[in-house]
Amino acid sequence: MTPEDYKGIEDHLTILITESSKRLEQLFVNVTQSLEREMKGGFSEINARLDDQAIRLERHAMLWQTGSRWSGGMDKWAEKVDSSLDAKDKQIAALRQRVDELEKRNGK
Repeated sequence: MTPEDYKGIEDHLTILITESSKRLEQLFVNVTQSLEREMKGGFSEINARLDDQAIRLERHAMLWQTGSRWSGGMDKWAEKVDSSLDAKDKQIAALRQRVDELEKRNGK
């Protein structure tokens, strides 16, 4: 083979390598763009799910807080009723004792 033949082969190989490099570069670009699109779609779905979950948790927290307030109010009401009933029980006991003492004095 002559030096010109080698030069021709070298030029041909250089062209093949350049074309392969360009195709490989385009393939990387295409894969990267495709991956970016898929990731954006996936992240959008995840963000939507997290937003839905946050809404549910906020609603749950509001219900929990409302229930806590209601329970606290019921506790105060129950304590108030209990103390009123206790006072009434003491009054009734005192009245019974007075009636018993009056009955004893009158001989009954």
